[in-house]
Amino acid sequence: MACPTRWVHFPQFRGVILRRTIPELRRHLLVKTRKFYAPLGGELIGREWRFPSGAIIELASMERAADRFKFDSPEYQFCGFDELTSFEAIQYTHMITRMRTTDDRIPIRLRAASNPGGPGHDWVLKRFAPWLYTDPDEDPSGQSYTDEYDGPYAQPRERAAFLRGEGDDHERMVPTGTPGSTTRVFFPATIDDNPSLDAGYVDRLKQVDLLTYQQKRHGNWMAKSAPGMFFRRDMFTGCYLDDSPKDIIARLRYWDRAATEKLTKAEQSDAQLVADKGPDWTVGLRMSLRRDLTMVVEDVQRLRANPGAVEAFIVATAELDAAEFGRGEVLQVLEQDPGSAGVYEIRALVKALRGHAVKAQRPTGDKVTRAKPVAGQARVGNIYLVRAPWNGVFIAEAERFPMGKKDQIDCLSGASTLLMEVGKPKIQNQRRKLRSMRKAAMGGY
Repeated sequence: MACPTRWVHFPQFRGVILRRTIPELRRHLLVKTRKFYAPLGGELIGREWRFPSGAIIELASMERAADRFKFDSPEYQFCGFDELTSFEAIQYTHMITRMRTTDDRIPIRLRAASNPGGPGHDWVLKRFAPWLYTDPDEDPSGQSYTDEYDGPYAQPRERAAFLRGEGDDHERMVPTGTPGSTTRVFFPATIDDNPSLDAGYVDRLKQVDLLTYQQKRHGNWMAKSAPGMFFRRDMFTGCYLDDSPKDIIARLRYWDRAATEKLTKAEQSDAQLVADKGPDWTVGLRMSLRRDLTMVVEDVQRLRANPGAVEAFIVATAELDAAEFGRGEVLQVLEQDPGSAGVYEIRALVKALRGHAVKAQRPTGDKVTRAKPVAGQARVGNIYLVRAPWNGVFIAEAERFPMGKKDQIDCLSGASTLLMEVGKPKIQNQRRKLRSMRKAAMGGY
């Protein structure tokens, strides 16, 4: 934000700072830039900061890849990307073509800031690989990443030069000052480098999944989805109940359907089921949200069968839920596959479940992204299991996630997310009650 202020006294200076979407721009850039630009005489007109000299810094969005063409006419001496991993590589490189100057006093600067882990993580890692991968000759831990990258390497904050010849698909690192080369540099940062964060932020980060924690807390670009990164067996130790809870806000059963035949007896050992042998399962996971805002996995039903048997299985399970809790008390959530075939299948199932509370749910985002919130809750002990024979295979699948079978974890992710939505009004009331109780316990403070 502050970088372009060095040149706003030049009348011809033009800069642009980008966020991926307009809502992000409004929430972040408009607020943050005000404290830098207003004291310098900047006036915000629409989405442009205009300075007394005539210099302009534009605040813009680039939500779709095709939106890059909106910037074909202007020329900029400064371009900043806020949260670079939310952008696509083609959007970033396109803006390089817009960087030029006719005044030697104004340098060209392309700057970006980002956390690891966004949708564009891989391309950003590749572009800044010399600084982010570990040099095996200088890695004190002995853990290098030579299986993915074999150099060259650069030190943090070291400026490096790169050259791409005519018609070349790839650039190479060259000595600084090589004719035709361009330079770039990478500055690593962690939470500890941000003095404006409140003291409790690090503690709150402990509630997220381990992958996100490594990325947000330590700025670790090498953290990857791996078994044990989301769920571990010890997360559920001490989080068992002997029966379904009574103090609940909402209860539902989330269905992830698979139309596949069952395995032979020789293929049905627990070891093979955990080791990802055979086709996917149809899974129905029942979960409840308690008044203390913890969640309980009450029951998991699984089946491998043809489509007709799957439908009968879902209906029979819904009838058992109704017999235990009352008809309409357990919302049956049917995950909807994309396309017209998915719509047709859901309609048939909704018809078969007449008399039950039913909801079709279309998931968004990849499986790992959907699992992160519930993994964070499990990490701080907010996910309970009712003791039952299904516990073993459920925990084994959770430990292996995102490897191996994911059917039960997909249901866990979908159920936990939807529970928070279904119970939102009650959750808000419960949170007010909990705050009042804590305040009373502290003598009104």
